[in-house]
Amino acid sequence: MAKQFYAVMGVSTDDFSGLEDLGVNILNKMYDVNAALFPSPLISKPAFTTLVTDFQTSQAAMKGGGDLETATRNNDATALRNAIKLKVIPYVNQLFPNDKENQLKSGCPVSSDPQPHDIPEKRSLKDVVKGTEVNSLRVRLNKITSPLKKQPDKLTYLLFQSDDEAGTVNLKLACVTTNSNKLIAKGLTALQYYFFAVAAVNAAGQSELSSRIKGAYS
Repeated sequence: MAKQFYAVMGVSTDDFSGLEDLGVNILNKMYDVNAALFPSPLISKPAFTTLVTDFQTSQAAMKGGGDLETATRNNDATALRNAIKLKVIPYVNQLFPNDKENQLKSGCPVSSDPQPHDIPEKRSLKDVVKGTEVNSLRVRLNKITSPLKKQPDKLTYLLFQSDDEAGTVNLKLACVTTNSNKLIAKGLTALQYYFFAVAAVNAAGQSELSSRIKGAYS
């Protein structure tokens, strides 16, 4: 079987120095040197820059700091880690599936051994139905029936939305939720077709992106 390559976090939760280096590397490569390859990131450059800068500041304040400084550093680390885990990595893997060369240009580490028994299984999309709110659609998932993979972790679901089947035109993260019944895209234009895909994330990493499904609000 051919190797599959994925952008990954590659930094343990207690490696604050490694997290800082990763944030700076992503900022330099994805948002600066190779920005043309990543035209519509799920988190803007100013927002990501703020997360990196805040973490660097609180990390520097740890020298001789007390409980308050530690709490601030930990909060800033969580914010930066979540941005990388839930917005940067999914975007890179969506844009360049199994493309190691371009994945590396994001500044993220790349792995061909994603621990398949720990990473969530690829989701299968059932259909798209009208949401409960005006101009919204809800994507429904098929149930996982495979006995080979257990899902002990609480999963976070990422709903991607685009205007084309390739997932490149107006790509956005429409929804982040821990409830698989709440995969809802809002603010849609009536009678316009949208394409949706879903990934599941746990502590081990992100699942393979689902196949895309088309839907329109009417």
